[in-house]
Amino acid sequence: MSESWTRALDNPVEKLDAEVIPICEALNILPGVETISSCCGHGFAPFRIYFIAQSVDSLKPILAAIDESEIWSMRVSMATGNMEPYFILESRTQGEAAYHQANELAIVLEAGNE
Repeated sequence: MSESWTRALDNPVEKLDAEVIPICEALNILPGVETISSCCGHGFAPFRIYFIAQSVDSLKPILAAIDESEIWSMRVSMATGNMEPYFILESRTQGEAAYHQANELAIVLEAGNE
């Protein structure tokens, strides 16, 4: 993983955009999932959560929650010079709509993990 990235769990919650906290917490309680970066988009860019997953099985709750979603997409990428893949969960909306949708997704993920 790129050294310029900071893992969300290693940073105080005060350093995160307030709008990403519920979805980051919901993702981080999933077995094998760890958020590494996030941005709420600040009203002009997509809401994005970057995370790593230990296995394909770790991705199943996320994929089930966003299956057939017109709001959320997920893609995989790799940092330059690093062969560890990471995932990007991205909203197709911005601003207040994205914040609301992220909170709804967090509730679905938490309910599925009970």
